[in-house]
Amino acid sequence: MKINVTNEQKKVRVYLKKVERVAERTLKRELVSLAGCELNLLITDNQRIAKLHWKHMKIKGPTDVMAFGMQEGKKITGSRSIFGDVVLSAETAKQMAQKLGIGVQQEVERYVVHGILHLLGYRDDTLARARVMHRRQEEILR
Repeated sequence: MKINVTNEQKKVRVYLKKVERVAERTLKRELVSLAGCELNLLITDNQRIAKLHWKHMKIKGPTDVMAFGMQEGKKITGSRSIFGDVVLSAETAKQMAQKLGIGVQQEVERYVVHGILHLLGYRDDTLARARVMHRRQEEILR
């Protein structure tokens, strides 16, 4: 699987190689082998993610991470299949990291794992599902 990491914001320092490695580790831990597929990770700011949050979910304001699965889309001839896109806000990660007393990079990596787990079918729309997803997320991050 090809993992593309793009950082379009300049407000928060993020180590892109570490982001890529945690994405790889998440896929390996979940026993996912998507040869010939592509995963896109976009690190952005609160303004951009708020626009996406409204456009796709009709919810105002920024969020931490959004995941867009592409498994049902048609493959474009001559290209890799897109597995999905994960978009996360580095600004939100910084704010949350300060509240939790942890490093920003650690919180960014948590968002990456969380987004990929959503692409793999994990849900957090009920308390029980959220517990399962959170437990798995933290196992991967250890």
